[in-house]
Amino acid sequence: MVELCLSEVCRSQLFVGILGERYGLVPTERSLPELPQYDWLKRAHPGLSVTELEILQFKEMYPDTANGRMFFFLRSPDMIRSVPVSWRAEFAAESGEAESKMADLKRRVLSSGAKTTKDYPSQWGGVIDGKPCTSGLEVFRKAVLDDLWGALLEQFVQEDEGSEAGSEVTKQEVYQEAQQRQCQGRRKLVATAAGKIRESGKGGPVLVHCGPGEGKTVFMAALANELKCPSGKTPSYDVISYFAEASQSSRRVEQLLRCLAQWLEQRLPRETELPTTYRELLADFHTQLVVLCVARKKQPLAILVDGADCLQDAQGQPVSDWIPQHLPQGVTLVLSVTSNSALQQSLAKRKATVPFPLGQLSLPDRKEIVQKGLAVYGKKLSDSAFNNQLQTLLMKKGSVSPLYLRLACEELRAFAVFEKMKDALQTLPSSLGQLVQHSLSRLKLLYGAELLSGALGALTVSQAGLREQDLYSLLCMCKTLATRSGEEPAWQEVMRAARQPESRIPMATFSELARTMQSMIGQSYIQDPDSRFCLANDDVRSAFEEQFLPSQESRRRAHLLL
Repeated sequence: MVELCLSEVCRSQLFVGILGERYGLVPTERSLPELPQYDWLKRAHPGLSVTELEILQFKEMYPDTANGRMFFFLRSPDMIRSVPVSWRAEFAAESGEAESKMADLKRRVLSSGAKTTKDYPSQWGGVIDGKPCTSGLEVFRKAVLDDLWGALLEQFVQEDEGSEAGSEVTKQEVYQEAQQRQCQGRRKLVATAAGKIRESGKGGPVLVHCGPGEGKTVFMAALANELKCPSGKTPSYDVISYFAEASQSSRRVEQLLRCLAQWLEQRLPRETELPTTYRELLADFHTQLVVLCVARKKQPLAILVDGADCLQDAQGQPVSDWIPQHLPQGVTLVLSVTSNSALQQSLAKRKATVPFPLGQLSLPDRKEIVQKGLAVYGKKLSDSAFNNQLQTLLMKKGSVSPLYLRLACEELRAFAVFEKMKDALQTLPSSLGQLVQHSLSRLKLLYGAELLSGALGALTVSQAGLREQDLYSLLCMCKTLATRSGEEPAWQEVMRAARQPESRIPMATFSELARTMQSMIGQSYIQDPDSRFCLANDDVRSAFEEQFLPSQESRRRAHLLL
């Protein structure tokens, strides 16, 4: 539960804290994956409630701007006087220790500088569906609406292009750090790629390519880190790296050029303002590259762009005219693309291009991915001669793919029983497509086949994927439609269910489902709420189609829901 709560905080941009007299649940253990956003927990005191952990997590995510994004509302303690004696335990502090902790938390909130509404009035509102509630919350309601509306205007509506570009730079840096933390295996391959780049000396284009789900993004993050370190007589590279999947807006080629312009300006300040139009940005990029290389001849520059074949123009069409035909001496442009993509085939024809296929994982690399992937959660597979569980997994046909191994580790961590681990490993599907189908079948049992078939069928037929809020809306719509027996719903029924769903999925349930989906489709890092669930891997997409689109009728229904 702690991981679920804190992961939701990590993906939030505003924080509302409502404090009464109860301190809240204090978890007996805080088992969290070793991700950068949770590093602070190693220094946190034990005995903190989930509520206080959420507050601290948000401050950690926005160390410089948290006070402008956090809003606290402290209920008047006089409210308890209106509560019947039989219900007061539901509102009063759990114990003397809890009362002391809550008083201390409120003191720190009041002195933090965050906007705080103190002692808002409320009163006993009776019992509804067996649960006590409060009423007289008009002051509270107005304060929340005013604070949030003001924050929305300040943080999002009034942003200019410069602040938008700065926000994208921050997203890129956070995303790269998260990918570097996931770097497991292929260390020798990373060193080999860095060696090839250093050996060329003069620079030039390098083309990294592999299939979807085979780890090129993590590889590019590791390569960026490797190039920053000096090697022998070769100086360290000045490295600029950009990831097309860091956020939904990262796929826009204008965002790439804006980020490049900002990064180049940091290295060589300019007197003129940053350009705005695509053509201006493109011309500026080529010019600034030359200027920078003339000014800084001693240190080579490496520009890494991951997912170059995913970049799109304003109309959503693939674009590659930003890639220079000729690079200044000392500049290396490293592009990662999907094997056999149109861009890979086009760039491979250029004489100066150095191809670098990643290929399949070696056995030691596979072993490292599994061991470190399970160790994050304090788990491991035996590799003893008499019970080599690790070897059983690594001999699976799909284990040459990082995505297969990560999904297998998630399956074993979440559902395998220690005493039956041998059976679980032996029955684990051997290919990525079969493993995804196995996981989808389990999800249908957990959440309901009819519910998932509609929503995930719509995800499968979508061209650009679905944002979290879109997937949530689809699930609520499908849950509403599932309560109506009879024939296939008409268009008007679907529209009513979309606009006013009668049933909603609890957010805790949805968050668990979303987290599982992220692992399944190979998007282990989704922090931006506008990021999309996309079925980029062909094997994953085929598995979804077999599960949710077995007929033309199911496909028609999926398009109707979408």
